[in-house]
Amino acid sequence: MTQRDRIVIVTGGTSGLGLHLAQRLAGRPGYSVILTGRSAAGADAAARRIGARGLPLDLGSLASVRAFAAEITALTDGQPVYAVVCNAAIQVVQERTTTVDGFETTIGVNHIGNVALIEALLSTTGAPERLVLVASGVHDPDQMTGMPHPVEDATVRELAYPGARHPSDESLQLEGRRRYATSKLANVRTAIELSRRLAGATVVSSFDPGLMPGTGLARDASSWQRALWATVFRLLVVVPGVQSPRRAAGQLEHLVTDAATVPSGTYVERGRPRQPSVAARDVEAQRALYIDTLALIAEAEMSAPAA
Repeated sequence: MTQRDRIVIVTGGTSGLGLHLAQRLAGRPGYSVILTGRSAAGADAAARRIGARGLPLDLGSLASVRAFAAEITALTDGQPVYAVVCNAAIQVVQERTTTVDGFETTIGVNHIGNVALIEALLSTTGAPERLVLVASGVHDPDQMTGMPHPVEDATVRELAYPGARHPSDESLQLEGRRRYATSKLANVRTAIELSRRLAGATVVSSFDPGLMPGTGLARDASSWQRALWATVFRLLVVVPGVQSPRRAAGQLEHLVTDAATVPSGTYVERGRPRQPSVAARDVEAQRALYIDTLALIAEAEMSAPAA
């Protein structure tokens, strides 16, 4: 890492789309890549293979997010981060779980953790030139994705503490998939809200890579579902809307390196700008989501035990 390098942070960079993107960027002259994984050993091993740097980051822990931001500040020595790619995500379908801070895991990792990370980096290294949140077409009920529709009218507090309002009578599988779709809606809303908050400083976009069989997203599925995802489903890359992580990484690389060609706030589907869902474009919902998420993070930080 030199003073002239463009520093790019890729979360969830130990496998799948994140790893392919990190590898492409690490191979570009003038770029230094920092990839993250939930374990230090896993992140370091993946990074060594591609000439990057690996750091641990658990988006389900606000303490881990704080520690990561502090480590980035020390590593960069005041040098601004060029781009942040929020790629890490989880889908929990076998049981109802919470993060260490008490949030429902899917929304806690995929949305609240991302916002906490972005805010921590803004306060330590400043605004990056590029910010990409990896979203999904499952946020849009008008798309035939095979996923249940996201919950469009719940507050982030209701999503973070779902039992407080209406316990679900859906199966764990259906409930977990709906939570995932809802978290991806939150990603798109967050990207548009941040495009306003960071106007003039950062080009913000959300990216739908399409269905990518073989990635780690099915890690919480049953054994036979994981086997299908890792083998038979790979053959679906010839179907429209389905592509390999390698191909999606090329499209995402373009957003990171040539984002000036895409207006801030744009939703990009497999390399092409398009309109996100009607609910995602709701300005009041975007603002309320972000403001309420910051409040949840502040409350959790205040209630956390002193180190």
